[in-house]
Amino acid sequence: MLRRNPKHADALQLLGAVQLQSGRPELAAPLLARAVKANPRHAPAHLHLGTALWRLGRLDEALAAYDASIALNPAGASAHNGRGVVLGALSRPAEALASHEAAIALNGADADAHYNRGVQLFALRRADEAVAALDRAIVLNPAHAAAHNNLGTALKALGRPAEAIQAYDRAIALAPAYAEAFINRATARADLNQLEAALADYDQAIALEPANVGARYMRSLALLGLGRFEEGWREYEWRTLQATHEARRFDPARAWRGEGELAGKRLLVHHEQGLGDTLQFVRYAMRLADQGADFTLSVQPELLPTIAPALPTIEVVAGEPPAEAFDLHCPLMSLPLALGGDPPPAQPRRLAADPARRAVLDPVLGARTRPRIGLAWSGNPNHPNDHNRSIPFEAFAPLLSPEVDWIAVQDRIRPGDAAAFEASGVRFLGEQLKDFGDTAALLDRVDLVITVDTGVAHLAGAMGRPVWILLPFSPDWRWLLDRDDSPWHPTARLFRQPAIGDWASVVARVRAEIDAGAAVPKL
Repeated sequence: MLRRNPKHADALQLLGAVQLQSGRPELAAPLLARAVKANPRHAPAHLHLGTALWRLGRLDEALAAYDASIALNPAGASAHNGRGVVLGALSRPAEALASHEAAIALNGADADAHYNRGVQLFALRRADEAVAALDRAIVLNPAHAAAHNNLGTALKALGRPAEAIQAYDRAIALAPAYAEAFINRATARADLNQLEAALADYDQAIALEPANVGARYMRSLALLGLGRFEEGWREYEWRTLQATHEARRFDPARAWRGEGELAGKRLLVHHEQGLGDTLQFVRYAMRLADQGADFTLSVQPELLPTIAPALPTIEVVAGEPPAEAFDLHCPLMSLPLALGGDPPPAQPRRLAADPARRAVLDPVLGARTRPRIGLAWSGNPNHPNDHNRSIPFEAFAPLLSPEVDWIAVQDRIRPGDAAAFEASGVRFLGEQLKDFGDTAALLDRVDLVITVDTGVAHLAGAMGRPVWILLPFSPDWRWLLDRDDSPWHPTARLFRQPAIGDWASVVARVRAEIDAGAAVPKL
């Protein structure tokens, strides 16, 4: 047909669709483009062109093709569904959801449309609705492995990891080479502190995809959480291959991990991740300095006043100095590997508060008439695990005995906490805490710090202040498992949730310790 008529739209569309079904979108797209040029009103050709362009990653063109198909045939459910997939890939989840719902209104029996609707509901943080949509997709197509996998992810987000594992089990049974499902099941097992089982799943995912950066990085966290530090630090290097990691701005040929002599070389040790990470790992920079190494340490500007005095023999700078000024570079959290991969060492020197800042703060605090306890109940709301580690302030109410002078040692109050905090009588110094140097001065003026897992916990520990740290059931790797002390901070006590979400029993235990006189000296 095409030999006789190279512009035969139906033939071009049919041949393009065959190439598309055969997994060759790069061959399908030119044929389908010729079909719509030959007949601009050919709705199926626009539909299939949209699919080919989507698979080729040409998202804007794909969206235009789906729009053209819908304009010609508004009742075409597949075009609405395809349009939604492209909008989702363009990070436009609300519009994507509307397109999938239009597809379902036209064809409610399409399992893929329900699946895609569930994906976008989850992207919009509507996990409960996502579960319902994915359940519907599975009813329509029980063999839909991706629906089972995404159902697990939605259940996990709702704090239901045991059910999530069952969903991932079904996905893996349907698709034994589904590396993503193994990774997701591992994270759900980690949520239940089943780290050995999680390692087995990460190993399976890596066997399927040896270069999977996410699996290798998450595996390292499980190893570190189990206290297998030597192996964990090696595997932890995979984090530096993530697209957003700070090390990506440096020449990888100049990366230093302990090999070779540093004499005559300009080495930059640069901060990474959060403020708490810098406070926790600065001990390794101290250790490197004590070995006589000459290097520059970059830290977050908020931490410069607190960290620089503890490292008088090296240059400590704020922010990110130009990479080209150095011969070698090393992320701060790679120093454990560079220095031998040992378990956490004792911090050579404590961080200290600036006496001048303490002098400014003392009149604000006034005379001490009762024991003082500092409170930090919430951290950075943008932290990926904030929903687990931060505590609503009202949950602290049973803690607040009148015999104690309670002082907030965090610099902001979330809007959702404002009413309960206002009624609590806890003192808030807000504007006095301009950076961690001010926070350090305040920590030096309280008898005890009670905090969730934030930078305040690491600052108090690095200063050698008594600190009680309240941890979720599945804690960050650095707190290990099944212990109430920390190798990182000898002055810390750990109070762990006995079950997911159970802050009430943690607060009750802390209150009992305070009432028993374990918290602060009697004045």
